[in-house]
Formats: sequence, C-alpha cells, structure tokens
Amino acid sequence: MTWEYVKDKVLVFGEDDYVFADIFIAIIQEFDKVEDKETAKLYTHIMLEELLAEKLVTAYLVDSKELVEYDCDSAEKIKSFIKVIDNEWEHIKYTLPQPNQLFWITTTEKGLEYIKKNDSKGW
Repeated sequence: MTWEYVKDKVLVFGEDDYVFADIFIAIIQEFDKVEDKETAKLYTHIMLEELLAEKLVTAYLVDSKELVEYDCDSAEKIKSFIKVIDNEWEHIKYTLPQPNQLFWITTTEKGLEYIKKNDSKGW
C-alpha cells in the first residue's frame, strides 16, 4: 500500500472509534516499504508525527488505570509523545502491543475533512 492509502486507512478507522496502537501498527505494516521490526518502528513514528503535526488525530497515552489525552500542540510535545511510547514499546521488544498498551488515537474534525477530500479524489 502507498503512504497516502495507509494514512487514509488510519484516519477512517479513527473516524468513529479509537485506533489502538496494535491496530495502528498493523496498518503501518501494510505500507510497501515496511520490511521488518525496525522499519515498522520507523514508519510508525513518522506516521504518528505527521498525523499529529497536521492535527488530523488526537493522541492518548494508555496507562494502567486511565486514558490520558496527550497535549501535542508543538513539535517538541509530539517528539516527547513519540519518545514516551517508544520507551514503552521497547519494553515489549517492538512486538505488536495489546490494545490496552502504548497509545490510542482518534480522528479530529480536520482529519475527517482530510478523508472527505481524498475520497473525492478517488483514493
């Protein structure tokens, strides 16, 4: 799959519900350039950074007791979010996490507009 297709797929999944980290990573693994754990990790980070920077998704950290929205309103905060989840992901050796691990995202209104724009292009 192309990068744009993968991006759209993540946003569509998050349209009405949370996208758990395991689903997000599984979608990233469909990208043509993902070959192994290292490239899956790399493209997961890149996609998260892109979606957050463009404000297409809202990010949440999953902790053992609650879901906490993460403030990602600057490049530094986005990098901090990715660092936090990478540290947790490293603890499970970059395997596919359980749904209650790492992070969840939802598609924002801006993300929904992005989907509609791409849908009209025939993606």
